Amino acid sequence: MAASNIEQLRQDWHHAQNFIASRKKFFIVGSPKSGTTWLLNLLNGHHEIVVNGEGRFTWRLVPWLAQAVKAFNDDQAKFVGKEVTYLRDVDLQMASRMFIDIQLCRYIETSGKPLFSVAAVGDKTPQHAMSMPLLSQFYPDAQFLHIVRDPRDAAVSGWHHFGPDSQKEQQDYLAYSSARSGPRPSPQPATPVGSSEKNTTSKSATKISTPTNPHTSPDASISSESIPPPQTSKRA
Repeated sequence: MAASNIEQLRQDWHHAQNFIASRKKFFIVGSPKSGTTWLLNLLNGHHEIVVNGEGRFTWRLVPWLAQAVKAFNDDQAKFVGKEVTYLRDVDLQMASRMFIDIQLCRYIETSGKPLFSVAAVGDKTPQHAMSMPLLSQFYPDAQFLHIVRDPRDAAVSGWHHFGPDSQKEQQDYLAYSSARSGPRPSPQPATPVGSSEKNTTSKSATKISTPTNPHTSPDASISSESIPPPQTSKRA
């Protein structure tokens, strides 16, 4: 690819990030079959709002990036041994924010709505309910819309979509449930998030403590060491 094309792409990404920074951000979270898709469609009916999903930003993307950064730094430490060649935690933080910004921008670009008429953009990923503190570090001013539905109604909805009358195989339901819910987080994460359970629903971000190691940067609050690895979905 020509150097001029690379420079143009860099400028386009920069403009896209500035555009997203000027828009309000929000995230829809909740259990499967609790009405998150219904809320997505409802909000998308407004001419100044765009919401899409599922981006799975802090559910899949950021943990995978953190694993890549950690693997690279471990390899550099083993074969090079120069700290100047390590990726810093602030690099992980800004790269993650950049990827999410670009995805949110694409939500708007593909919405069919005039670009500059959109005042708010959001993502619907149910599993973000378990990583709101991390997501709020990337977007401190973002709003979280957490749907809590009567579990009996959610069960009825699940039965309607995957019960005996749905004509779907049991394996389809198990695969869907596993992909949506995933295994429970480890009871002993690498680094605790917050000091109490109520912090998981707080709009204000709870800083993730950064362990002392040669890969960290003092101005970063997100560490490749502190983010648990992605939770893999298991099929029955």
